[in-house]
Amino acid sequence: MTMDFRQVQRRVTLEHFLLLIQTTSRNTTRYHVIFAQCCWFAYTIWTVLQMDTGAHVDRTRYAAHQGKMSSVPQNFLPVGRGSGVNDTRTPATIKLQWEGAKVDADQERDALRQALRAPELARVQAEQALQQERAAREQDQAALQQSEAARQQPEAARRQDQSALQLSEAARLRAEAEVNELRARLQLHDRVDNVSQCGLFHSALFGHSMYLLLSILAICFRCICIVMLCLVSATMLYSIFKSIPPMPVQGETIPRRYHPSFRYLTWTATVLLVSSPASY
Repeated sequence: MTMDFRQVQRRVTLEHFLLLIQTTSRNTTRYHVIFAQCCWFAYTIWTVLQMDTGAHVDRTRYAAHQGKMSSVPQNFLPVGRGSGVNDTRTPATIKLQWEGAKVDADQERDALRQALRAPELARVQAEQALQQERAAREQDQAALQQSEAARQQPEAARRQDQSALQLSEAARLRAEAEVNELRARLQLHDRVDNVSQCGLFHSALFGHSMYLLLSILAICFRCICIVMLCLVSATMLYSIFKSIPPMPVQGETIPRRYHPSFRYLTWTATVLLVSSPASY
């Protein structure tokens, strides 16, 4: 017979097959004939593999002769089977023991593999821990930077407010300086205007004063001239009056004041005196 493992449901590894052989060897019994013991051993392994994998079995033409020995008569039923083969050492029992042994072997193999891979695993875990620590540090730094940025935002806003306040204060001071300068210019202009007005007033006052003074001087000069003219006229009249001889009329002497020449001179002097102020 042959067993086809190409389309089986479960694969049997070499480690598990060796473990099946060990399990079967631990459960074998002694036969009186070694051939019978070998047949039991092969039959048990064959049956357990078929039960575990569900492999397809092809029966050949030699299948009828398998498990038989030509030197042993066919009517010799006890082919040397040991006691308890059919009860505790059946293929189902061996299969259960093999399943337990596979679990133990897998655990031992995993433990050994883990022990062998422990340094590498420790290195990987250390690297992972280092990466996690680095990532946590980076996260902490990022959180610290964010908190610092969040803390600096009010400070930056306060600085901006202070800058804006300083700018507004500087603008206000400049405006006040410009206003003060303009006010000073206006005051200076007013002072200049006042000074000029005062100068003009003083100039006008001085002009009027000079005019009055000159007028007074002119009047005084006229008065002096009139007085002088009067004196001169009086002197001339007096001298003329003295030079006129008395004129006799019908045996009487006429006073000089009644003389026609004296009258003429008197009227002439009066006209000159009256007309002399108008000439000045």
